[in-house]
Amino acid sequence: MLRLAPLAVLLSFHGRADALSQAVATHPTHGSAGSRVAMSRLVQAARQPSPRADVVVCVAADPSQAVAAQQVHQPPAQQGKKKKKARASVHGQPFVVGLSHKTATVEVREKLSIQEPMWNEASAKLCEYDSIQEAAVLSTCNRFEVYLVAEDHFAATRDTMAFLREHSGLDDSELRPNLFVLQNEDATWHLLRVASGLDSLVVGEGQILSQVKACYTHAIEPETEDTPMGGSGGKVLGRLLNSAVMAGKFIRSETEIAKGAVSISSAAVELAMIKAIADLKTPLDQLRVTIVGAGKMSKLLLTHLASHGVSKVTLLNRSRPSAEELAAGYPDVDIEIKLMDDFWSSLEESDIAFTSTSATNCIVTKDELMAGPWETGGKPLMLIDISVPRNVEASCNDVPGVFAYNVDDL
Repeated sequence: MLRLAPLAVLLSFHGRADALSQAVATHPTHGSAGSRVAMSRLVQAARQPSPRADVVVCVAADPSQAVAAQQVHQPPAQQGKKKKKARASVHGQPFVVGLSHKTATVEVREKLSIQEPMWNEASAKLCEYDSIQEAAVLSTCNRFEVYLVAEDHFAATRDTMAFLREHSGLDDSELRPNLFVLQNEDATWHLLRVASGLDSLVVGEGQILSQVKACYTHAIEPETEDTPMGGSGGKVLGRLLNSAVMAGKFIRSETEIAKGAVSISSAAVELAMIKAIADLKTPLDQLRVTIVGAGKMSKLLLTHLASHGVSKVTLLNRSRPSAEELAAGYPDVDIEIKLMDDFWSSLEESDIAFTSTSATNCIVTKDELMAGPWETGGKPLMLIDISVPRNVEASCNDVPGVFAYNVDDL
């Protein structure tokens, strides 16, 4: 049974989340001892009466009610090397603009997705607007969020929308129904839930905490010769993100919310077990399985496939060393490593394929499938795509005998 006391502490912060920064500001924020002291302060703060939280500003409204797109403050033109904007003497308040699996389909999420190596560059572009003091990007398979600090949240939201339109190629009528905006305590409360796994597609999944930690690391990253584009987080976002990481660790150490190593990958394997019988009329452990990609998600896929009796897997990747390193961790699984040059021939030999790569375009399309042995429908194939942007084109479901699923099907 879950020990709910720490979760109850976290939940009690609804409408009082502003106490978070005050509690952490006076105590160490690194190491377990500092975490315990800070959390004790948070408990005390949560017991104190607090004014009502700021009303959520929701941008999921009719575009006609929005600020005219023409009234947008454009970032200043840059000449030569960009100079970092001087820090404001008065710190603004935090807010978040974003979307997740709860508010947007994968078709929208993939257009906003930003690969982790580009998070600092995107944050720097946001800070080119005069209204935005600090910025940090959190982009995962199931969410895209920008955490910002500004004095005028209305102006900063307007400028953030301009950035999102330019980045995604979507207009207001496509963006606004999918986005949410949370201010001050509500923004802090939301980040606490995200880091703790309470806002995830699979409640308690552990990967989101490492992603929030990466967001914090990038936000405070200094400019160096090796890292010419430093982070755009300052005192406010630095403390907020660090506190969220600390809260996520605390929840996982004091409760059983993450018991069973739940993740998107585990949900994908569970889906495969159900659909293998329904679509392919064969149990999962008797199918020929292929995994495309050798990243963290693929590692978790191997873990859960092995736990369900799958003993032979084909692993496809762009480079052999990373694939061999991944395969070495699973001595009990017969893993055949191939490079992407063998992608289509390997797919022809497979019954089910999981795709999890960083490709920005679809690597499996309807036209390519129709040009192969799937044209007649005589060879069934299941595709489970857990990548964002997607690796498998949605229209692949139109090919006879092909069953394609993505993260929204989880």
